[in-house]
Amino acid sequence: MYCAASLFHSIAQTKKNKILLCHMMNWKELNNEDQLDGLVAASFEKPQAIFKHSTRCYISKTVLRKLEMEWAFSVDQLDAHFLDLIAHRNISNKIATLFSVEHESPQLIVISKGVVIYHDSHQAIDLGEVNRTLDISVV
Repeated sequence: MYCAASLFHSIAQTKKNKILLCHMMNWKELNNEDQLDGLVAASFEKPQAIFKHSTRCYISKTVLRKLEMEWAFSVDQLDAHFLDLIAHRNISNKIATLFSVEHESPQLIVISKGVVIYHDSHQAIDLGEVNRTLDISVV
């Protein structure tokens, strides 16, 4: 497994296509559709980010590394949820339906007070824009 320098991390695939996560970014793995109800409820307390990642896509891996290297939000500001699209496409489909956001990969979606306040995909994912949308100072 590869862990980036400083407080950020990245993922690595095992031969069984499982995801190993370092604990520095505090990813919350989405692996059950029922978790989405809790995520929506939590968005009324603080914003929730969902990163939809394809473990078979080089572009997705590159975007994930960039996202983690630039991530500067504390756990008090924003929760980060990780979705492995290969293992859990059904959850991605439910996200698309629930939030009326067309499925893309890689994709970052930020939810606050039950609604999507930011979404983008591929290299257009911009944490500076997320910060401006949230109107918070990153740590």
